[in-house]
Amino acid sequence: MNILTIGKRLISLDQIAYVEPFDPAANPEFKPEKDFKARLVLLNRDIALTENSPGEFSEANGFHLLAEDNVAVNSSLAFRVETFAPTESFKPGKAYRTRIKWRDAVGNEQSKLLVMEPETVVTELSRRGADRAEQEALELSQAPFHPMLGVLHPEGLRTTANEGLADLVCSGMAHPVRGADLSRGSHPSDDLDRQGDFFFESELGFGRHQRLPGGPAERRGARDREDGG
Repeated sequence: MNILTIGKRLISLDQIAYVEPFDPAANPEFKPEKDFKARLVLLNRDIALTENSPGEFSEANGFHLLAEDNVAVNSSLAFRVETFAPTESFKPGKAYRTRIKWRDAVGNEQSKLLVMEPETVVTELSRRGADRAEQEALELSQAPFHPMLGVLHPEGLRTTANEGLADLVCSGMAHPVRGADLSRGSHPSDDLDRQGDFFFESELGFGRHQRLPGGPAERRGARDREDGG
C-alpha cells in the first residue's frame, strides 16, 4: 500500500479519487503558511491540500493527468463520462462540456465538470492501463530487492550454466523478476527455471534484466543431472 504523508496526516493513495488545482485567490479568508497548489478529493469526500501541482502529483504517484483541465484522476478507479450542457438554473462560468463521475466510499455518486470534450476524456481514461504498466515498470527498476529472496537457497541454482548465480542471489545482487511464483513446486528454484529471468542491480542502483542461457527444460535437466550424479 502506498502511503502519502501530508503534514501530520497519512493518506493511502488508493483513497484519493481526484486532484484539482487549488487557487488561494478563490479562498481569500484562508491564508495558509504553505504554498499549496492542488486539492486532493478523497473517496470519503474529505479534502487535503498539497504543495505539488496536479501534474507533479500525477507524475510522482502514478495518477493520470488530464492536461487540458490540469486535473489528475486515480488510475485504478472506475469513472463514468457524460456530456454536460448548462441549464437555466445552472450556468457555470467556464465552458464545461463533460461531467466525470465516480463512486465514493459509501457508494454515492460524486462528479466534477471538465472543459475537455467527452470523447477526449474517454480516450484519455482508456490509456490509464498503459500508464499503470509504465509506472509499475519504473517502480520495479527503482525498488529494493524483494524480501522473498530469503526463501531462495543456493542449492536451487546449481546448474553449470548458472555457475556463480547462487552467490549473487545470496549476496543480494540478483533476484527473480516480479511475477515468479515461489510458492509453487517442491523446490524453490522450480519457478525460476520456468521464468528464466533475473534482475540485476549495479552498485549505482541501475537495474537490468537478463535471461539465463537455455530453455526451461534444458536448465531443469542440467540441474537434475547434477543432482543425480
